[in-house]
Amino acid sequence: MKRLSPLLFVLLLIAGCHSRQARIEGTLDNAGGMLVELAPIDSAMNTVSDSARADDAGHFRLRTDRSLPGFHMIRVNGQVITLALYPGDQVKISADARQAVKTLNIEGSEDSRRIQSLQKSLLWASSARDSLNNILNMFSNPSDLGTVRRQMEYTYLKVIDSLRRSFIRSVTTHPDALSSLFALYQQLPGGNFVFSQESDIQYFALVDSALFARYPTLYHVKTLHANVREMKAQLRTRQVERLIAGLGTQAKDIRLPDPSGKMIALSSLRGKYVLLDFWAAWCAPCRAENPNLVANYEQYKDKNFEIFQVSLDQTRQAWTRAIREDGLNWIHVSDLKFWESEAVSLYQLEAIPANFLIDPEGIIIAKDLRGPALGKKLAEVLGETPKE
Repeated sequence: MKRLSPLLFVLLLIAGCHSRQARIEGTLDNAGGMLVELAPIDSAMNTVSDSARADDAGHFRLRTDRSLPGFHMIRVNGQVITLALYPGDQVKISADARQAVKTLNIEGSEDSRRIQSLQKSLLWASSARDSLNNILNMFSNPSDLGTVRRQMEYTYLKVIDSLRRSFIRSVTTHPDALSSLFALYQQLPGGNFVFSQESDIQYFALVDSALFARYPTLYHVKTLHANVREMKAQLRTRQVERLIAGLGTQAKDIRLPDPSGKMIALSSLRGKYVLLDFWAAWCAPCRAENPNLVANYEQYKDKNFEIFQVSLDQTRQAWTRAIREDGLNWIHVSDLKFWESEAVSLYQLEAIPANFLIDPEGIIIAKDLRGPALGKKLAEVLGETPKE
């Protein structure tokens, strides 16, 4: 092997250093002469990686040394632009300094573009909420208000469902990207999180597994990893508590109307094994579990088994459409009162999906059976091999 000349060694060293740099240049309209700062979003929140004053046309250049990827923010004119920077990134941005997030365009960083897309989805949801509230405020006739409010709430739930689907698609498509970690902790208008740490733990675990395998020393990845471990421990504790509480007790009767308005009582199914299932058309985890219910119902419906499904929807239209779309051919009831449903208090629900398996004597023998666990329990009590 030949020895490298000192000059060649220095050139290679310089090239190696430069490859670690992430560089950002861009144009910010209405930012001439303003200070543009680049700061890491990590444990040392007050540090600034680089800064420059935009020239009269709003042009600026910034750079930061990166040995690992990380979140950074560009601060200008009280506005914040969030970026996911990787070693060697060459990023170009353009925006109006007065409305940076709304007008932002990014080239050279796909992960930063995904963050921008997620942020625009949140802005869209916020704008939709404000528009619906403005429409609601136009109605002064109390006799119309209830109907209009329900319609506005239904419309907004569709907006949130669409937003959630886009977030889930981004996370499941790119689980090892920083944009997915960013997505996990975003809040909807009103303060609720897009992803629930109780009902959406599978998405937290997916991103944690992918990112921790690649970047175990990264600050935000270590924080997520610790968070997921805590979430799993809390979930196990809650599951044990819920499984213990109420098992072996008499199921409380529910008497609610079906989609045609006919009143049906849970107690009318005495003599059968009954899965009392709580769901809603707007509940993504519930809809994801429905195919599992369908498969088990098809296998056991002729084996003294029935499903009594209680919806926490607010409109008959959303409820019945979801029944048709998911092919749910069993007993459905609802008072269309959302979380104010009398069934919620009877069974002390904190989240959905939730279910209770009731034996022919009306005794609760199992709770919160989902995925393969449902088929295994039904096979145990009904004496048949579960389908794979």
